[in-house]
Amino acid sequence: MIVIIILLVVAVFIGIVAECIDILEQGTPAKDADILEMLEKQEANYDVDRKWNDKFKLKAHWKSEAPSIHQTQYSIIFPYYIDDVGVVPIWYKSAARIKSIFEAKIAKSKYTVSKRDKLGLNKN
Repeated sequence: MIVIIILLVVAVFIGIVAECIDILEQGTPAKDADILEMLEKQEANYDVDRKWNDKFKLKAHWKSEAPSIHQTQYSIIFPYYIDDVGVVPIWYKSAARIKSIFEAKIAKSKYTVSKRDKLGLNKN
């Protein structure tokens, strides 16, 4: 019983350290209203791209002033970060909006592959 409690405390400590490192690397969150306003103005300027670690990013067009938005690798509390701005906490309304943009862009992209595609059955 004591071993389980010790392991639980260590796991929580490691999680806290990982989240703190994420904030230190990416930056503190911007205001939720500012992120929502940016998404409203710039949503059409994003394309989805896959990163080296199999996570996705919303890459802004080169003509756009919008920053790119990335999925984080290990964070649970901060699922996204915005280039040169900071992380996006999971409780922000903008996090839900970013998630829906990712889902919509990925569904329309070349990255959606079914098992039939992998088996070579849907090729024309």
